[in-house]
Amino acid sequence: MSEDEGECAWCWLPEGAAMTPLMIQILLHYHSVDGPYAEHNPGHRDSIAVRDQTAALLRDEMIVSDKQAAAGFRVTERGSTWVRAICYVPLPIMNWVVPKAKSRRKKAGVK
Repeated sequence: MSEDEGECAWCWLPEGAAMTPLMIQILLHYHSVDGPYAEHNPGHRDSIAVRDQTAALLRDEMIVSDKQAAAGFRVTERGSTWVRAICYVPLPIMNWVVPKAKSRRKKAGVK
């Protein structure tokens, strides 16, 4: 997608990911708070990143403009479904392993 189509060159998206962390934060805000995003995050008031990421959420039909909502946006059924889905993602766990002694010795230069 080109910049003309709403994608900015600096908006990174990990391979295979559906959203950036900022997009998730914005979507969760509009899902949880009936108020403008910048009101709760004043440092983002004039942020180009927030503007572009909000435009991406609009483009992807996760939120829609809503003049009756205090926030100016409302989360669509698609957006709400995605928020509910991420609520069920299991928390990561650490898996401790003991490295093979042979490989440790090679790294240390021991025969």
